[in-house]
Amino acid sequence: MYRIWESFSNQKELNLSKIEIVAENLNKIGTGIIDLVGGEPFQQDDLASVVSILVNKGLTVCNRLLVGYSALSIGLLLRN
Repeated sequence: MYRIWESFSNQKELNLSKIEIVAENLNKIGTGIIDLVGGEPFQQDDLASVVSILVNKGLTVCNRLLVGYSALSIGLLLRN
């Protein structure tokens, strides 16, 4: 079930500017890899933008379905 976490939490989804701040902070503390897990990341309309932000901040984004793809090719895949 997509977005089920909202039923159990008062937290809101991060917007792209907040994701950029989180990515900067993750990079500062030495995080190298972000693993997108579960099916919910692929339900995001702005997944390509999220991946681009993470990659542009020096993080490697991985997921079994994303291995070998760049942010650009993921964006192209998501458009179709």
